[in-house]
Amino acid sequence: FTAMNYYNGFASMELAGAGTTGIMNQQFQLITPFLLKNFNYFSENGYAVCIASNGFYGLIDKTGKTILPFLYQFLGSESEGLIYAMLNGKFGVINLQGNEVIPFGTIGDIDKGEFMRLGSNFRKGFMIARDPVGNKTGVINAQAKWVVEPKYAEITYVDTNRTFIVAIPLSSKKYDYLYGLLDVNGKELIAPKYDYLSEFGNNFQFRIGKEEPIDYTSDPLNNLLASTARIKKPKLYGLIDKTGKQLIPATYNNITLPTEKDIIEVSKKI
Repeated sequence: FTAMNYYNGFASMELAGAGTTGIMNQQFQLITPFLLKNFNYFSENGYAVCIASNGFYGLIDKTGKTILPFLYQFLGSESEGLIYAMLNGKFGVINLQGNEVIPFGTIGDIDKGEFMRLGSNFRKGFMIARDPVGNKTGVINAQAKWVVEPKYAEITYVDTNRTFIVAIPLSSKKYDYLYGLLDVNGKELIAPKYDYLSEFGNNFQFRIGKEEPIDYTSDPLNNLLASTARIKKPKLYGLIDKTGKQLIPATYNNITLPTEKDIIEVSKKI
């Protein structure tokens, strides 16, 4: 063997000279032949996504049995018995029998063509998905119904409150967004108005302040540095609840999750 990687009780081994991989269990039994290019870790339900030597994706269980045949261009990890998949250049969701739950072509590429493809998972009956036509992000359920219409640049699921942090573009610059909050039915709880929003226990930390490029057009010498130099506007953090009620005003340079009950650590530059 030329390489070996251990994944939660299973080892993937690359066959010397062949460049192909097989999987061995804890009893040192080979559960797949050396015909794989790569394999992902096993999910909580005991399924692993594998890539065959021809580049196609399939799904196996912990005995090495093929659950989904190796004919997909991409498979995401199994969640709630469902798998985000790509077939014939179109994206959809299938079950463990290979039946379409969300028909191929109904949703688009959640990874927007990025080199590292991660896919999307179901969480408590919902999946963040992308509209194949408008290329916007929304939330779809297992009945292929959009519960949050695809009109946002980005969406993040918040497990604590079963809410969604959403982003809308502020300008044409990449990742120049404003952030807000929706409930699981798509109702707007907090309008997108913050430069950053993240889960903070049962509440949300928000930020005011972005970085903007310096305009050096009046100074030819400094024009050489214009691509990397930036004005660092103050970034101030505060805390709100899921209704948008302000708990801590945006006057701090940092807010840290409490190490003790009912205590929040904050810092401010002097």
